[in-house]
Amino acid sequence: MAREQWVIEAGKALRTLRRARGLSCDDLAERAGVVRKTVERFERGENWPGLRVRSSLAVALGMSPEALTILLLRAGCDETPKNKGA
Repeated sequence: MAREQWVIEAGKALRTLRRARGLSCDDLAERAGVVRKTVERFERGENWPGLRVRSSLAVALGMSPEALTILLLRAGCDETPKNKGA
């Protein structure tokens, strides 16, 4: 099954956000009450977790579930060329 590009981009955004907060995958997983593999799979774009997991991740990152979901969806829908003028 091919991964959808928007899920991959959303996962990259989660990784960037986690790193900006100074958290490892283990740290985020522990704070969110999920296993590390859940975080890793999301960051690699292998899955789009359900609302409960996204809510737990948001709280662990110090955000509202709505804010995290919007941020991830926007990242996934951004079709702006990354290398303009190259």
